[in-house]
Amino acid sequence: MNKLLTLSIIAFFSVFCLQACSKEDDNQDEFLKEFNLPKGVTKVTVGWKNDDNPSKNALLAGFLDGNMWFAAYNDKKEQIFEYTAPMIRGFKQKFYLEFGEVEERNIDFIGLGDFIMKDDGIILLVNYGGPSEIISTLRGKEKRIYYNKYDNSVISLKNWNNEYFITLGYKNHFLLDNNCNEIKKIPLDDYLINKLIPIDNISGLEVSYPSVSLVNITNGDYIWYYRHKEYSEEFIIKNKLININGDIINFTFDIVYRNGDKERESFKLNIEDGSLIE
Repeated sequence: MNKLLTLSIIAFFSVFCLQACSKEDDNQDEFLKEFNLPKGVTKVTVGWKNDDNPSKNALLAGFLDGNMWFAAYNDKKEQIFEYTAPMIRGFKQKFYLEFGEVEERNIDFIGLGDFIMKDDGIILLVNYGGPSEIISTLRGKEKRIYYNKYDNSVISLKNWNNEYFITLGYKNHFLLDNNCNEIKKIPLDDYLINKLIPIDNISGLEVSYPSVSLVNITNGDYIWYYRHKEYSEEFIIKNKLININGDIINFTFDIVYRNGDKERESFKLNIEDGSLIE
């Protein structure tokens, strides 16, 4: 199991990172030249922010003047942010696997696995090919959380209601505040967490038309559940619009049936109890 985990981590790091190893700017990969990188950046890796469909934000990482260098770019190759930080963990890091096995990893490349932008700073997820680290610049102060055990490695991040964010791991998921304090372990799978629309600090809206529900992320309980109607024919949702205005949630769904017929369904729910508002 531990060998499988190791291979999975390496595969994840490799799949999401396109490596360019040149030492001179003139020798950079043609793809990387599109980003107009700062002079002197080396060992650049490229990943993609995985909550976009299709992915639009390119996540770049490398080394600049002896520090780690990170940047994100939109689909027009315009820079969203740039940040440098010292590599305080060094280029040899231990990774603790199952059954007491320990591997020492030589860190030749780093990757930017994910990021969250907030009003007062950014949160970065740095991949070291097994070990990982969160670097937060919120409130003008850098904070770090280091992960180097098989059961706490982090895959991605999710912003949650401005005051919080969620770490999604290989095995566990946690709710953290903007000071990087761990608030609660989340007993939900990552697929559901990524689907949820934050409503407040501890509850999220799950929308899978014709069903809608409000979920408490700290204990996994359903606060309320609503099913709009029953269907005897197969259909797909072509477009959807969800608008939250105070205590009212407005839904609009464009439905296409297998035979090509189309229909639009619109309704309103009370956010407190999930009751239909006529």
